[in-house]
This record gives sequence, C-alpha cells and structure tokens, in this order.
Amino acid sequence: MTDNRKRLTGFVAATIVLVVAVIVFFVFRARLISGGDVAFREGPCQFSQLYHLYCPGCGGTRSIVSLLKFDIIGSIVANPVPVYAIALFIHVWVSLLHNIIAGNKGRLWRIIYEWEIVGIIVVIAGNFILRNLLLVLFGIDPLGDMAGFWQGM
Repeated sequence: MTDNRKRLTGFVAATIVLVVAVIVFFVFRARLISGGDVAFREGPCQFSQLYHLYCPGCGGTRSIVSLLKFDIIGSIVANPVPVYAIALFIHVWVSLLHNIIAGNKGRLWRIIYEWEIVGIIVVIAGNFILRNLLLVLFGIDPLGDMAGFWQGM
C-alpha cells in the first residue's frame, strides 16, 4: 500500500469515528435538553468508598455531562481527561488531513507526539494528586462528594 493510500485510510477511519462521536454527542445532548437522563452509571466507586479519596476516573460522568451542556470549565473541574482526549483526537484528525493534502510534496506532520502521550499520564495523575491534596490538606472539594468525611476529621 502506498504512503498516500495509508494516509487516506487513516483519515477515513478517523473521520468515521469523528462523525459517529458527533452524532452520539448530539443524541445525548438532545436527551439531556429534553429533561431525560443520559443513562450513565453514576455512583461511588470502590476506591472512593474504601479510602475516602477520589480515584483518577472520579468525575468522568459529570465531565461528559458538562461537555454535553457546552460547559468546558465545569468539565475540566469535574475531570480534565475527556477534554484532553477530545483535543488530542482533533489534533490527530487535523494532522491526518494535513498529511493527505500535503501528500509527498510537502512537509508531513507527526500524527501524535511523545509529549502528548506523556500528557495523558500527566493529566490523569496530576488530576488525581491535585484533587486529593486539595481535599485532604485544605478541605477544598470541587465535586462535593468527599468533603463531609475530611472536614469531620
């Protein structure tokens, strides 16, 4: 398979994922606007029940619901991972598009950089550490789920 054909195949696959994601987004958004539920399983996880701390995934549902309401700041406060993932996917899609347009004549962009992969780990670990340090040391709980336990200590 030629390089251009590989690029086109990757771009088509990424575009299909993007179109499906946009359709799902607007279906869930319409359901949310009409007063319906978004049907995510929400509730305390075993980690938070056992340690009274937030796990790295805590707030993920609220983050997605905030995104459905176009509340980017609320989404980042709840859990920054979905916003980072969306930004990363858009970067990959734009890079694939650029590489198709540039073809063999122009300078090709890297699809994903090492720092972006490390960034995923930093965002997940940083959110986990910062959120729990604020909770335990200062009693600051933006999600409001654990403050009762730590303020009583």
